[in-house]
Amino acid sequence: MKRKFIPIIALVAVAAISISVGLVLLLGQNQKPKGPSFSEGFDFAEVEGGWAVVDYAGTDVEVVIPEKYNGKPVVSIGTAGYRANGTQDGFYANDKIVTVHVPDSVTTIWKMAFSECENLIEVTGCKNVRTVGDSAFANCSKLKKAALGNKLEVLGESAFSNCQSLETVSLPNTVKRVASSAFFRCNALNMTVEKGVKFVGNAKNPHLVALLAESSEITTAVIPDSTKIISDLAFMLCTKLTTVSVGSGVEFVGKDAFITCNNLTYRTVNGVNYLGNDKNPCVIAMGVAQGAEKAVALSDDCRILYNGFTLGLTETLTIGKSLLYVPEKTLGTNALTAFAVSEQNAALKAIDGVLYTKDGKTLLAYPSQKEDASFTVGGEVTTIAAHAFLDANNLSSLTISQSVTTIEAGAFLNAVRLTEVVFTVPTGWVCVTGGTESPLPESIVANTSLIAIKLITDYQNAYARH
Repeated sequence: MKRKFIPIIALVAVAAISISVGLVLLLGQNQKPKGPSFSEGFDFAEVEGGWAVVDYAGTDVEVVIPEKYNGKPVVSIGTAGYRANGTQDGFYANDKIVTVHVPDSVTTIWKMAFSECENLIEVTGCKNVRTVGDSAFANCSKLKKAALGNKLEVLGESAFSNCQSLETVSLPNTVKRVASSAFFRCNALNMTVEKGVKFVGNAKNPHLVALLAESSEITTAVIPDSTKIISDLAFMLCTKLTTVSVGSGVEFVGKDAFITCNNLTYRTVNGVNYLGNDKNPCVIAMGVAQGAEKAVALSDDCRILYNGFTLGLTETLTIGKSLLYVPEKTLGTNALTAFAVSEQNAALKAIDGVLYTKDGKTLLAYPSQKEDASFTVGGEVTTIAAHAFLDANNLSSLTISQSVTTIEAGAFLNAVRLTEVVFTVPTGWVCVTGGTESPLPESIVANTSLIAIKLITDYQNAYARH
């Protein structure tokens, strides 16, 4: 009978050892993530949705980033933060790495995450990356190839600037914004140059993004129907530019794309100046013409409102059926008292003169001269957009209902008369800086005057309620 107990005792001992080892591994600060052939030596920070890689001290030159850490996905490379020594986090200035594989779990490569990696040659993976931040790969002088995946939406300022060995890049059709400086001094990069414009794109559509002017001396430029994006500052300093044909396929025009183009000729329709083409002269609304009426209606064919759009003395702006969005800070200080939107517009709507997304979930813009002293953000609204209440000159009291869970950065910037903000749910709010969160004490949120001051002066941080 004794022999029957020996295996049981041994089994218990093995189980105890296994549990002990398991606990040691679980509690270890540098636990190696599960998975095949992952590199070691990462430091992680917990962010919304999972983990961010904030440093790499390993010895591998061919680095494989894990898809999970401590049971949660690795969702970003870098954050908006810094290391203890003051340098940007991520892989910043790592002069040892040669290749990096970014797993499918990663959706964001943050600002300067790989900047100054002087021996980096290739980045693979990036299948689900949606945002590549400012200067993410800047000054990677040996970088030849960088996979950008099929879900990329934003390519930030100077993202690949001074990558002098970068030869080819393929941007997916999902891209929504590409800064004109994204490929600054990428002298080896093969771009399509036609009719005064340099384009980047992919094999099927080489004209996807109008990146920048061929030179500052051009007088005419043609952007074809196949172009989806005109980059930020694309035609900056083109002071001799007089004529631009803009294709009907353009969906986004970057900030100040035509700044200093003071000699441009427009087509004026019903008091509004436009850029467009022969078939649709009203693709981009550039501003209200001098001497226009106080009530102005955009053409139903207008797809885009330029970020430098000038309203003059316009008090009521009616948006036609085709406008896709309103850029941040476009409609700040002005005489505007109300928005109106065509019922046929699939993206936008107006309620009591305030502009919302069609589903009512995002408050986009509150007219700066709307007469009401008080306003309640409620109904279906979950998000108050960046700069939504910019320069709201008459608003003194605001109530934010329980439906609201997100306040984007700078939402109340310069609403200087706002002295009272009431949160119907003052608990659970956090301040969001980049990818990191810090609790916002209820003592601040519940103090109606204190939170008002914080909101109208804070242009960098967003707020969220969990």
